[in-house]
Amino acid sequence: MEAYWASVLTEELPDKVAEKTDAYYKNLQTDGRLDLWRNCYRHYYGLDSNWRHVSAKPQRDGEIGELVKVKACHAANLAQHLINLTAQSKPSFEARALNTDYKSQAQCILGQQILEFYMRERKLSQLFRLGDEYAVVMSEGYVITDWDQDRGESYMVHPETQKEIKAGDVDVRVFLPTDVVREYHQDEDNKPDWYIVRRRQNRHKLAAMYPEYAEKILRMPDSRPGFNFDDVHDFTPKGDSDRITTWTLYHDRCPQLPRGRKSVIIDSETVHDEEFPFKKFNVHRVCPRVQMKTPYGYSAMFDLLGLEDVMDMLLSSVVSNNNNHAIQNIWTKPGAQLTVRQLSGGMNHLESVDKPEPIQLTMSSPETYNLIKYLETLVETISGVNSVARGNPDGGLKGASGSALALLQSMTIQFASGLQEAHAQMVESVGDSIIDILQIKAEVPRIAMIAGKSNRAYAKQFSNKDISAISRVVVDMGNPAARTSAGRLQIADNLLQAGHIKRPEQYIEVLSTGRLEPIIEAEQAELLLIKAENDELKDGMGATAIPTDNHPLHVKEHNAILADPETRRQPDIVQSVLSHIQEHIDTWKEMSPELLQLLGLPVPPMSGGPPGAPPPNGAPSSGGPSGPMPEQMPDQGGNANLPPELATQMPRMPTNPMTGDQAPAPQN
Repeated sequence: MEAYWASVLTEELPDKVAEKTDAYYKNLQTDGRLDLWRNCYRHYYGLDSNWRHVSAKPQRDGEIGELVKVKACHAANLAQHLINLTAQSKPSFEARALNTDYKSQAQCILGQQILEFYMRERKLSQLFRLGDEYAVVMSEGYVITDWDQDRGESYMVHPETQKEIKAGDVDVRVFLPTDVVREYHQDEDNKPDWYIVRRRQNRHKLAAMYPEYAEKILRMPDSRPGFNFDDVHDFTPKGDSDRITTWTLYHDRCPQLPRGRKSVIIDSETVHDEEFPFKKFNVHRVCPRVQMKTPYGYSAMFDLLGLEDVMDMLLSSVVSNNNNHAIQNIWTKPGAQLTVRQLSGGMNHLESVDKPEPIQLTMSSPETYNLIKYLETLVETISGVNSVARGNPDGGLKGASGSALALLQSMTIQFASGLQEAHAQMVESVGDSIIDILQIKAEVPRIAMIAGKSNRAYAKQFSNKDISAISRVVVDMGNPAARTSAGRLQIADNLLQAGHIKRPEQYIEVLSTGRLEPIIEAEQAELLLIKAENDELKDGMGATAIPTDNHPLHVKEHNAILADPETRRQPDIVQSVLSHIQEHIDTWKEMSPELLQLLGLPVPPMSGGPPGAPPPNGAPSSGGPSGPMPEQMPDQGGNANLPPELATQMPRMPTNPMTGDQAPAPQN
């Protein structure tokens, strides 16, 4: 039986990759997909069939240049609105671990900060936007995460070659669907096991990366005969260049190839070949929707191209008519005895048998203008981007209320929900892959600028061991209200009224950025401390309480250890937990009223006088009812049988006037 194509020997792999690549591009030609992508590209950038810009100025056509061709690029404008609508949401990463212990939770926080660092310093948001742009215009965009060993800081020198060895870093790139070869037959789950990615790279850089092939690489042609890619389609200009074509095979682990494969092929040489190095697949696709029974995506851009061509023809006809007949002509009957000299100049006194009349040749049919207006409305309907979202509400909406306009704009957001969902899944998949790659490859410690308290950055060193507990990454695209000034003001005011904002800088931070981290940072640190103490108590180690702890919260969370039946069967742990809880209670009781008030803690039970007594020195109360308490009598009467701490809180029972005995307290 013939071996699976991707499992052949290293020297045989270039021929197999060439076969797959040729078959893919020939299929694109046969089913018209390649022409469709080319047409989308031309319309988006206002190009003609020769790849020259024609939207920048009117073009002359016809036998003597009497026709004026105009390109309006309505489809490009609508596509830009869809892209902006999708990419404007800033993703909020959340790393998760299988365990809830302190170490795992602390690593999750570090993982989130690392992803924020990559978003900020590695410009991931720009790459995500580019992927969305490819998806809207070409129906698909691909984001590929990989490891580049030549990135990062140098950390040692090779003892033999004396070459600097770098720490390496994650490499994230975006590709057009024309650069990503895959199986063109539909997969049952629409998730191919492999991709072959075309890249244009500098031959001198490649020679340095693969020194054993350096001489061949420097002499290699631009592309290997047999791939035929440049004969099919190429956006890049022809001519001499230091860049040559490379092909990288990413094959996921599967039954036919259990260890997966990653290979780099240049011309007829496999310059790099290894098992797939990551736990999670590193090719991430974003597309507005999938075309059924095909492995390709589908975009609303496809439906706009024909309509835009019609609009361009109508606009060109109107412009041509006005351009050719803008100079007015005069008609008179024969023998009117008017000369050109009499008609020239400014105000003239004319004498003629018949009145001269202008010939109005610039007037186009009203149906032409009505059709142009109708087509503008039609392309907005098909794209889902209405005139309100474009910032130009039509005549019937100019006097509409703000609520009505907001409703219409929300319909555009609803229409784009498929693209936004694909965007969120792509961002989440990329974040998950970055953490996965760092867990495997980041053996050398590296520095990341982490945003800390009040959004101030500080340097944090980490390696793969510091994020080993993270199991996956999820993404929240953020609250839309936090992206507007009015929304952030409302959020800040609500938090201030609820008492969550305690300092002016916290209010300003929320108002400026919409970030809630400055508010929850202290509480988050306290919870992580409690988790760390719980882990130590479970291991039989002790923990120490200090006066500034949130003692009520510590007692409650430490008590959760004893809610486990297995733990209760271990007397040493039970005693250790109870002792630590008692330490918190004792420390709480010894706190000064001033410290209680500063930390916002209640007065500990039975430490500030009898229930109902005012707290000492203005310390905050423990949350009981305010105002005077019912008068307590020295004798307990019918409450004598109750526990002392309850008897003093029960109202005094009435006395029988006949016998002088007090009525007994009601019994449950």
